[in-house]
Amino acid sequence: MKKGLTNREVRHFVQAKTPFQNHKGTIFGRWSTDDTFTVYSYGEHWPLFVYERTTDKWYENEDRYGVTTTRHRTHTHPHTSGERAPVAVSLTFIKRLAMEGYPAIARARVVYGETL
Repeated sequence: MKKGLTNREVRHFVQAKTPFQNHKGTIFGRWSTDDTFTVYSYGEHWPLFVYERTTDKWYENEDRYGVTTTRHRTHTHPHTSGERAPVAVSLTFIKRLAMEGYPAIARARVVYGETL
């Protein structure tokens, strides 16, 4: 894990899906499961972005957050202009995605009729 990064340096690590932590520890990214790379702001309770390998997509937390977390989102956004935007999802969904991965969520929907 690369540590001690400035907020402006983290985007490269997000795009490369390489574990990192900023110098204050307020922004960090890591592989949560074998198939999900998650970018967090101020702890595991607030995932900003999740890359899910099975779907080959980035997902974005669409719930509201404070001024500093909004800046974190700007610094860690995985895409540049011209690329497809992350899929906006709720905080509940993105937390579950980070911890379980998309196949587990899809299986629960099919087998048990779960919804989020």
